[in-house]
Amino acid sequence: MTLSVVLVGGSPASSASSDAQTPSSTLTSIPGVSVDAAGTFHYTDTLSSKAGISNPVTSVLQGVRNSSGACVFSGSNFSGSQYEEEVAFNPSSCQETLVSGQLTSNGSAALAAMSPGISTANSLPTSQVGTPALSQFNGDSAKLIPNASSTTYNGSWSAFSKVAFIDPVNLTIVSLSNNFTWKISGSSVVSGSTTPSAYMEHIGGDVTTSTGSGTYYVNLGAGNAIESFTYNNWTNSDFEAWVVAVLGTAGYAACGFNSNPAMFYLAPNVTGYNNATYNTSWSDTVSGGCTNLVHFNSLSGPGSHS
Repeated sequence: MTLSVVLVGGSPASSASSDAQTPSSTLTSIPGVSVDAAGTFHYTDTLSSKAGISNPVTSVLQGVRNSSGACVFSGSNFSGSQYEEEVAFNPSSCQETLVSGQLTSNGSAALAAMSPGISTANSLPTSQVGTPALSQFNGDSAKLIPNASSTTYNGSWSAFSKVAFIDPVNLTIVSLSNNFTWKISGSSVVSGSTTPSAYMEHIGGDVTTSTGSGTYYVNLGAGNAIESFTYNNWTNSDFEAWVVAVLGTAGYAACGFNSNPAMFYLAPNVTGYNNATYNTSWSDTVSGGCTNLVHFNSLSGPGSHS
């Protein structure tokens, strides 16, 4: 197996720092969020709470603390077009609860409303020769299976992975899409190209700032696949300022008396294979004032996304 890495735009390391927030009973007064006796934050105004997801599956994901103490979460999607969202988070145990499934028509409309000015309609490149199928590979490069059949998939194929952080009233704070197109010739993936699409909210005197981003690629095997990684770091103090302005001292207590800016890191990935299948994955971390009130979601599928 040959691994080659090309790095564009600097290091992919997260810049999010650790800022522990003590749960407070005042959280019950914040729209869309409640906290239980165990200190778990529950996000109550999600798509899954509005029948926006069909055939929902609930899972608990264990995070890993980085060198700064912030929880880093990573996940993979092997079921084609899929939506998933965080519905609960415990900062002490570094665990989050996710609900995943297919978006209903109501869910698609609700998701579009989360990011004003951004279209959520998929658009296929003109070079697309067909919709890529779901990859059955498990992401372990040691288990990649070359295209052994006589079928060839010459042409360009595309898939996307989009991730975002959402505030309690279901507005997108930041999001990042990895729109990946790979070219197949014969039985090999010969090239790949990513068009990232990043979004920052522009509400209330926006002070959201991108502090580092980049894209890099890994070739897997002898033409078996190319994996595309893209990432972005942001600093945001809008969200905490909004909570404090609306709730005053109670809002500041809800944020754990934490005046540090919110730090967000998102990294969506797409792998395109030589049999025109794909899979997606992601990682994320967040820290700083009021970030326990923010939840994560992801969307993936064929084509591209803004």
